Amino acid sequence: WAAPWAPAAISYAERLVYLPLGVVATAFATVLLPTLSGFFARRDPDGAKATLVQSVEDVLLLALPAAVGLALLSHDVVTVVYQGGAFTAQDAVHVSRALMCYAPGLLVFSLNKVLTPWFHAQKDTKTPMQIALAMVGANLALNILMVLTLPDGWKHAGIAGSTVACSLASCVWLAREASRRNGRMGLRALAKPALRMAAAAGAMAIAVLLVRSGVYAVMGPGRLAALAVVGLGVAAAMAVYGVAVWRLCPESTHRVLMIRRRRGG
Repeated sequence: WAAPWAPAAISYAERLVYLPLGVVATAFATVLLPTLSGFFARRDPDGAKATLVQSVEDVLLLALPAAVGLALLSHDVVTVVYQGGAFTAQDAVHVSRALMCYAPGLLVFSLNKVLTPWFHAQKDTKTPMQIALAMVGANLALNILMVLTLPDGWKHAGIAGSTVACSLASCVWLAREASRRNGRMGLRALAKPALRMAAAAGAMAIAVLLVRSGVYAVMGPGRLAALAVVGLGVAAAMAVYGVAVWRLCPESTHRVLMIRRRRGG
């Protein structure tokens, strides 16, 4: 309904989102399920809550800058990865619009993957399934609304945005259900570090935009310029966000680095 090319554009954009999602969120979810199950088997809900809160904080630390960077560099990334041959510059525009709307989902989808094991660890697969089914219905309604109301060329982006919005609603619902069943989870304590991470991501975004505008001012448009933007933009983003988040959230940053070091060892 959106356009003949819309399913392909959404599919190409999804592939770019699910790569970092698999690296970060799926890894956390895989480890969380047996860890939380162990806490509940030992009748230690407080330990399970502390582990969940810590995991959400760690995912925020990694997924937030990735989501911001993917949104800012969506067109450049698509140009570098896909453009050429039968994949035209207009195709790149279509895919980048979907990717820009999917990019916040990198954070939201990650949180969803971290929250779901909380229920599975308690041998409850029914609650996440009921929430997921409700969100499928809501997503369908939003998809249709986006296709009927948005202008041509943006309808498929609305479909991507609807998916992210419904996943966000699912995260809120899962968190509320967890609090209702198990008491206060302590997730509100994440507000302060989350704001600090957002500030670091804001500084990172400024650096990326400055690099992007500078490269295109010197090289002009083109695939080679897009490649330079992605390479230099990612390097600048890592440097700025790394320094900023180390200063603003030293405990979280140190914990994530220690996890990485142990895995490397």
